[in-house]
Amino acid sequence: MPSFLLSPLHQIEYAVADLDYCQRFFKDVFGEHDVETEFSRELSNPALEIRHVGFGETVQQLCQPLMPHLPHHDAMQALGNCVHNLCFLVDSIDNIRANCAAAGIEALIEFPMDDIWGGALAPENIEGNLVACIMNSRAVLGYQLELAETPWVAEPEPPLMLPAFGPQWQATGVTSQNTLRGIIVVVRDLDETKTALETIFVDNLDLIAAPVELEEQNLKCMVVKLGLVPLVYVQPLSDEGTFGRFLAEKGPAVHSLVAATADNRISDESLAEFELSSETASMEFVEVLGVLLDDRPENVRCLMGLEKVGVDFLLI
Repeated sequence: MPSFLLSPLHQIEYAVADLDYCQRFFKDVFGEHDVETEFSRELSNPALEIRHVGFGETVQQLCQPLMPHLPHHDAMQALGNCVHNLCFLVDSIDNIRANCAAAGIEALIEFPMDDIWGGALAPENIEGNLVACIMNSRAVLGYQLELAETPWVAEPEPPLMLPAFGPQWQATGVTSQNTLRGIIVVVRDLDETKTALETIFVDNLDLIAAPVELEEQNLKCMVVKLGLVPLVYVQPLSDEGTFGRFLAEKGPAVHSLVAATADNRISDESLAEFELSSETASMEFVEVLGVLLDDRPENVRCLMGLEKVGVDFLLI
């Protein structure tokens, strides 16, 4: 398979019906901040209104669809509020697209980035392939994959984009009491997913925990690291339980973010304002987190934001 350099994860990208609600949620419940404000303004367009908020030194790209029959709108029609895609930069978009094709994954949509990069970077600092794409990968990977080639000759200062856990965060002065520890993704066939990941990402993929069956929970699970962020893949073996019902209702998709917070008991008052609640996480969640963390954590809370924000949050 062709090789390429993969950036740290640049964005967890959502499709949401109420942009203001979701932006306030991250800021008021988790104490997070707006980030990449100039860049998110450049990205907003007639099809999507876009805002970026931080979450433990990762970027949450909140997108409200404004036009029908385009990918984010279609995802909301099928899933409701959801994580639509994970976004990475690469040094060769042709190489990773060739790998995607070898895995049976083709582009869902392509879009030029000339105006976006031209509005954010000096002309002499722009190079490379300026056509980005969203790959139609959700059926296998559990999310669409957004790819763009690194656009600059030299990274601008101050930084235009904030890769996950990268040193660029220090330049912003933005701090967080939260740490993103992982993303839980539900899929139909763990072996198929593993093969596709290995084909697409080759040596950019780290297998942290090989597929294992959690017999009591009727699940299979594995953990990979991609772009510095652990992805916890879960395959339900029945339609029962939280993950089984989720897969039966929505199909493969991102289910939860795992977060270490200063206090995993996020205040009931802040949740009540958003008509949300939290509860002690079930053993199903605890067993899956045990694969991620190498030990079963105690006192895990589940903040149930799936319907209104697009994901649940497991607070450890």
